[in-house]
Amino acid sequence: MRRIEGPDRPKGRRRVGSFLRECVRDRDKYAMLLPFFVLYGLFTLAPILCSILLSLTDFNMLSTPHFVWLDNYRKLLLEDSVFPTVVKNTLLFALITGPLSYLLCFFAAWLINEMPKGLRVFLTFIFYAPSLTTSVYFVWQLIFSGDSYGIVNGLLMNLGLVSEPVQWLTDPRYDLGIVIVVQLW
Repeated sequence: MRRIEGPDRPKGRRRVGSFLRECVRDRDKYAMLLPFFVLYGLFTLAPILCSILLSLTDFNMLSTPHFVWLDNYRKLLLEDSVFPTVVKNTLLFALITGPLSYLLCFFAAWLINEMPKGLRVFLTFIFYAPSLTTSVYFVWQLIFSGDSYGIVNGLLMNLGLVSEPVQWLTDPRYDLGIVIVVQLW
């Protein structure tokens, strides 16, 4: 049998020996990649594998886990009444925030880029201010406060759109909308 060399040789077929020679030759490059792979394995792959294994057990942290295999998934899909609501909310959140976030970011960047320098600095600060503070929760708490001093309630009451303050953060009807607004910001 004749050995094919050059451009006619099928791609993707390399001998193990040549691969090992390349690895030995490029060991300095692999040594530089090693810290990343160790940290990635330790902090990403290991937790994922552990969570998959734990999902196949009955484990309450007080007793030894014992495997129930796919019984947890059967209960989740067939018996849990909250799971369909969670899936619906997650899909709705992803379908709204994904495309809308992309479009809003593109539009905001274009708009800010077209402004004069002073206004550009101010608008950049306004857009990034909630994420720059160490207490982001308190900024959004002030914006969506349930009294008339909250920024959104004050604005809506001054415009005459509502007559009394809306309880944005305590009423479950507004939870998904508030989370979407915060994510889009």
